[in-house]
Amino acid sequence: MKDFELDVAGNGIPATRWGCLGSSVASPQSPKLRTVNQTVTRARLRPPLRGFSLLEVILALAILTGAIAVIGELVRIGTRNAEAARDLTRAQLLCESQLAEIASGLATAEAVTMSPCPDDQDWLYSVAVESTAETGIVAVRVTFTRNLPNQQQPLEFSMVQWMPDPATATSTDASSEGQSSTTGTTGAGNG
Repeated sequence: MKDFELDVAGNGIPATRWGCLGSSVASPQSPKLRTVNQTVTRARLRPPLRGFSLLEVILALAILTGAIAVIGELVRIGTRNAEAARDLTRAQLLCESQLAEIASGLATAEAVTMSPCPDDQDWLYSVAVESTAETGIVAVRVTFTRNLPNQQQPLEFSMVQWMPDPATATSTDASSEGQSSTTGTTGAGNG
């Protein structure tokens, strides 16, 4: 490379053209030309600097911020739905429990409106006894509502169970007892 030297762009040019870079003498042995040649050679030996531009960094941060915001919103929605599912399950268990108490006779089948639940004070319950087309059968509707202000849209869950009418069941039981004792007496007298 004595006849040609590399310029800043890496193109080969005749050594005599280096004289225009600061030396009036076009000789490659000139100290000024040698300094320029060393600078160009050092620049060519260093690998080009690689990095991100400011625009790329800002764009990456904007994408990251947007992704974090979306993920945060999804977590919030998921938490809210999990709480609603938990409350719905709790309301269903309380409804089943109250209906079982009414069906077994531990609680009476009478109308109750928005009374605090004895098992869980966070819930209010209502009982409605409705007549059906079948005689001697009533539909008992038990509704549990979360004890929250209306602005928070409290959860409500209802269950309906058909059961014998307590009013007719007691009169049927009394007549059944009389019949069975009569039947028992008659059967004992024949035997």
